[in-house]
Amino acid sequence: MKNIKLILSALLIMTGLSAHAQEQVVEAQSATKTTELALATNPKFVIGASEVSFTDRKNTTTFSASERIVLRIKTKEAPAPTTYTITATSANTTMGTVTGGGTYEEGKTVTLTATPKSGYRFVKWSDGTTANPYTFKATKNVTLTATFEKIPPTTYTITATSANTSMGTVTGGGTYEEGKTVTLTATPKSGYRFVKWSDGTTKNPYTFTATKNVTLTATFEAIQYTISATSADASMGTVSGGGTYKHGATVTLTATPKSGYKFVKWSDGTTKNPYTFTATKNVTLTANFMPLTDGVSVTTTDNGQQTITFDMQGRRQDSDARGLIIQQRKKVLKH
Repeated sequence: MKNIKLILSALLIMTGLSAHAQEQVVEAQSATKTTELALATNPKFVIGASEVSFTDRKNTTTFSASERIVLRIKTKEAPAPTTYTITATSANTTMGTVTGGGTYEEGKTVTLTATPKSGYRFVKWSDGTTANPYTFKATKNVTLTATFEKIPPTTYTITATSANTSMGTVTGGGTYEEGKTVTLTATPKSGYRFVKWSDGTTKNPYTFTATKNVTLTATFEAIQYTISATSADASMGTVSGGGTYKHGATVTLTATPKSGYKFVKWSDGTTKNPYTFTATKNVTLTANFMPLTDGVSVTTTDNGQQTITFDMQGRRQDSDARGLIIQQRKKVLKH
């Protein structure tokens, strides 16, 4: 027993000096058994009254205290570490590349990095992870694929409306990619005209580059027409009702004859008075008047049948009639 204690004490001193050599082991051998304990596991030696035990992290070997035990320090070739293959690829190399794959010892840290090319972005790894770089411990063989996608362009919403759809409509609104050309067109309905956009612009069509969200409203208004109404002879009568009218407005023209005259017709042939119509265009009208006394044709039997004609003022227009006295503005009947 004393010899064992001395040998163990010496061995413990040596173990303390060699504990960092992972390839070194302590061999305990008796006539009946042999065991090895790795120095890197900090083995324990327990000496009892009837037995001696040698313990490392995995095994315990017991010898009888009466046995002769030989202890040796041996250098053994360290076992090769367990390694794993980490395979990392890109789903589309035109969109991006991947680095970090290779062979790793068990427990080592693996860092995979997905690098997108210009115009693209990383989406996720094939195991669903979106971390990039992706760091984990090597505990098994792993195959991972990085997915990339094209970066979608920035888009803007161009909202274009009409302030009054009964007057006109607007086209060209929608979603545009940044930098694209936008063309808005305001189309007035019949009888109306475009005035301006809500930003003050009067261009139509209105063209600009999409750089932000935009909301524009087109304003329309009724077209105005000039209704000119005059008298063919102001000494016979006057006309009222002319002026400027919006499209669709009601126009009423009135021809008022002076004393001794009467309205005949308008220059478009209409005899209505007042004359009412809807403004749809520029109009010029002239009212015609005439004296209330009509021109007279007189037939007489004097010297045979003869016709004498008088104008509206009662003046005789021929020189052959005889024996007739006509009062001016007096209607003469057949003699």
